[in-house]
Amino acid sequence: MNTNKHLLKTYTADSGRKFKQTTMVNHKGTVVALAMDNQRQIYYTVLNLADTQETSPLDVNYWLDNPQPLEFAEEIVQVGYGIADPTLMPLVKKGSQEEVNYPH
Repeated sequence: MNTNKHLLKTYTADSGRKFKQTTMVNHKGTVVALAMDNQRQIYYTVLNLADTQETSPLDVNYWLDNPQPLEFAEEIVQVGYGIADPTLMPLVKKGSQEEVNYPH
C-alpha cells in the first residue's frame, strides 16, 4: 500500500496510550475526530480551517497539535429539583390528536 504520509495526521501515544474506536463527525460544518484509548478515555481533535496562522494548502496541517481529553459532567440533576419544574407533554393516541387521560 502506497500511503502519502504527508497527507495524514498521526498522533503519537504517550505513556503507553493506544487509540482505538476512532470516528469522525461533522458538527455544523466543523469536522471533529474522536478516539478512545486503551484506558477507555475519549479524546478529540478539531479540523480548524479558519486558522489564520496556518498557510498550508493541505488540511492535515489544520488539526490540533495534540488530541484533547473529552470531559463529561460529574454531576447529575434529579428531576424536580430545578428552579422551574418541567412541563409534562400530554399523552396522545398514536396517529391522532386525541389526548389520553391515564390515572396518575
